[in-house]
Amino acid sequence: MSQAPFARVWLLDASIAAASASVFRSWLSQSEERRFLAFGRAQRRNQFLMGRGLLRLALGELLGRPARSVVLEDVHGRAPRLVEPLSESIGFSISHSGDWVACAVGAATQLGLDIELRDTSRDFQALAGHAFDPAVQAALAALPQSARADAFYRMWSEQEARFKLNAPCANAYQFDHPLLSIAACSSEALNAAPRMMVAQLVSQYGECRLTSLRGEGTAGLPVQ
Repeated sequence: MSQAPFARVWLLDASIAAASASVFRSWLSQSEERRFLAFGRAQRRNQFLMGRGLLRLALGELLGRPARSVVLEDVHGRAPRLVEPLSESIGFSISHSGDWVACAVGAATQLGLDIELRDTSRDFQALAGHAFDPAVQAALAALPQSARADAFYRMWSEQEARFKLNAPCANAYQFDHPLLSIAACSSEALNAAPRMMVAQLVSQYGECRLTSLRGEGTAGLPVQ
């Protein structure tokens, strides 16, 4: 019997998870280690390390195995490839912005995820001229100035999530957060909206595992 498509989003404040950096680095594959060393900026190295660590923890939680046993292979310009356990049914996507990293994991569907740290001081109409088609630019310009920042980031994060999905989008969701714009897309229709879990890392008996700070998390809101 085939599994129904489902997804879950994990969000981590990397600034409070720095103690796990050495553990996460020990999990990297050779191709990931080369990529890690190639980054010139410390912030970018940390984003990469935390993203790959969070993804392994989320996949381990999904698959019922230790995160350190999840093997990923770096692929230039694309999401990493899951090498162990080998499974074509598992979908995932990673995103980062500032000190925040996130991943979407699921089964029986491809996934695309984007998070954007909001900056209300930016010139959103100018940015829209580079990011969106004329119809979307006009819709943004018609909004009150006070509403443009939120609208821009919602449209931008959804557009990026659709791009990262790399497949026709069946469902798109937005998630409420005070600092971030968060969007996730799936290639297959989901039976239920994905839930966003705010991650907490717990170290015990030499293992690092993932728990949710807010119980069952927050359900995504379907994009019409």
